[in-house]
Amino acid sequence: MKRVLTAIEKVLVWFSVWSVFCMVCLTTADAAGRYLLNMPIPWAYEVTEKYLMVVSVFFALSYGYHYGSNIRVTFVVRHFGPRTKLIVDYIVQVLAIAYGLLMVVGTFLKAMKSISERMQDTFNFPLGPAYLVLPAGLLLLTLWLLYDLPKVRKGQSHLLKEEEDSTTPVA
Repeated sequence: MKRVLTAIEKVLVWFSVWSVFCMVCLTTADAAGRYLLNMPIPWAYEVTEKYLMVVSVFFALSYGYHYGSNIRVTFVVRHFGPRTKLIVDYIVQVLAIAYGLLMVVGTFLKAMKSISERMQDTFNFPLGPAYLVLPAGLLLLTLWLLYDLPKVRKGQSHLLKEEEDSTTPVA
């Protein structure tokens, strides 16, 4: 399971990186055209906003999860005993999985609605494919959360990983 999730994550991260690269190139070309030639690219903003930015964020969610981009407020949990902390950690992990599943279903239904209604933006770009990016990225993140559920007991879940102290010198 881990190998499959990792392979899918690598593909999505590759798309995310290329989307950022395309966004930079397109925005630079649009700005250069707008200010140097007085000829902006008419659809640059729409493509950047509705496609490239969405891909760059949602396809990189699981990558961010693995490298500690999740926000944790731990000032209360630090004062708990080990057993209480473990129970709270399980509750947090299960709630994150439930919320992830809820988000996957909601975004998938929105994508299906936009496809069936043939929603388009100003320049007649279909919005359905952009809406499908959201459940794809969220699903992979939710699958990683589910995969990490048994690791909560050992404190190895990426969701609950403690932030490393940057003031401590590395030996």
